[in-house]
Amino acid sequence: MNIICNLVLMILSASITGSIIILFWIVLKRYFGKYLRTDFIYFTLKCAIISYFIPSMVIIMYLKERYNWGGKHYYAFYTIVMKIILCTIFVVFVAMLSREIFKWIIGNINIKKSILIRISVDEDVMEIVEQLKRKLKIRRKFKVYRAIGIGSPFIYGFFRPSIYITADKLSKEDLEVTLTHELCHYKQRDNYFKPLVGIMCCINWFNPLAWYIKEQYKIWAEGGCDYKCVTIGGYDTDDYFDCLIRTSNTIFDSFAGFISMSSSKSQIYDRAVIAGNYSGRKIKKSVLVGIAICSLFVCGITIYAVTDLAEDIFNFVFVESSEQFEDYTQLCEDGYIEHIEKIADEYYKEDYSQIIYNKDNNVIIEKDIPVSDEKYVLAEIKDLKGEGNIGLTITSDDDDSKLILGIIEPDGTRRYIEGIKLFGHTFEISKPGDYKVYIINENDREIYVKMSFLYWQDEED
Repeated sequence: MNIICNLVLMILSASITGSIIILFWIVLKRYFGKYLRTDFIYFTLKCAIISYFIPSMVIIMYLKERYNWGGKHYYAFYTIVMKIILCTIFVVFVAMLSREIFKWIIGNINIKKSILIRISVDEDVMEIVEQLKRKLKIRRKFKVYRAIGIGSPFIYGFFRPSIYITADKLSKEDLEVTLTHELCHYKQRDNYFKPLVGIMCCINWFNPLAWYIKEQYKIWAEGGCDYKCVTIGGYDTDDYFDCLIRTSNTIFDSFAGFISMSSSKSQIYDRAVIAGNYSGRKIKKSVLVGIAICSLFVCGITIYAVTDLAEDIFNFVFVESSEQFEDYTQLCEDGYIEHIEKIADEYYKEDYSQIIYNKDNNVIIEKDIPVSDEKYVLAEIKDLKGEGNIGLTITSDDDDSKLILGIIEPDGTRRYIEGIKLFGHTFEISKPGDYKVYIINENDREIYVKMSFLYWQDEED
């Protein structure tokens, strides 16, 4: 169940990361777009798409705990309420994910079905393709087909991309523009990013910003391609877009919007407007680098702040307010949540020696804990006088081992903390009598532990 909970939190974390990045992209485009080129805006959009697969909040929490950057050390331990909620979310998530993946697969199948007949082009066309590849500095070999049943040219294929052009007879100039456009799509790696965007929307079906990215991707993938054709290809802007309109059929296929922005000819005019607004902008590279660095810095600070906020909310909702399962909890100065149960009536394996403490005596116990959820009492401290402190430190030989470390007071009250591999805590005590020190192995494997504990009284006592 913990694996499911971790998976849900990673998905939510990645979705939040992508949402933060895309919000900054929207601000960047709106307020700095007049200074930026189309290809730069498109590049930053692709970075936002990739960020939807990075669970940065989980990574930050792990690093905070791993290197003691102020992490609370207990965010990965789930209460029963948390497990129920996250498992319910997981069931709903899997159901909707399956639905979206099915729709995405059907869309890809419809593309192949729409190609009624495909015929390899003649050598004259392939010669043009080779010339354009040298001009665009592309080495990969492509298969080019004339296809009956498609409304506009496109490039399709993840491992073996192929170019499909309409069966209509095109002039040499129109053919060159069409092939340049599709080769520029490959140069932008659009044949890889299109399925990536589809997968992103399937996983983030609940996030409206993910679907917003999909629409923006259609626009800026074509806009970036148009920019390369005009600048690298050397075509006149008006002639280039006139050619795009001529080479697209009047009636577009139902799946045209699935593979490109141009599901209608009016949208080609929209692309021409974008190219006119952005392609001619000139700006120094140093300014572009400065904008990029500032954006990354602000995004990083924002993600870190949101991580702290999310961690505090998590702890408040599922740890500090978990009184229905534990009598109460308290946040200690060292950052740990101390759980306190007034009745400790569970069965424990008592494998210890009775110890009568003198001040400043430190005892070290080493032991193999073999079975998951076994509860071992490792020591009994006899005849404590009352107010004082019991300091416990524990380490294991497993980097991912999850442990519970605590004490049982003379009246049966159980107090404990949770941690991973190496951690410690000081329990302040006030009741005279016999105390027990115990450990619980929460893993499904045997672990070796080494525990050190020390009792001392406050100086004023």
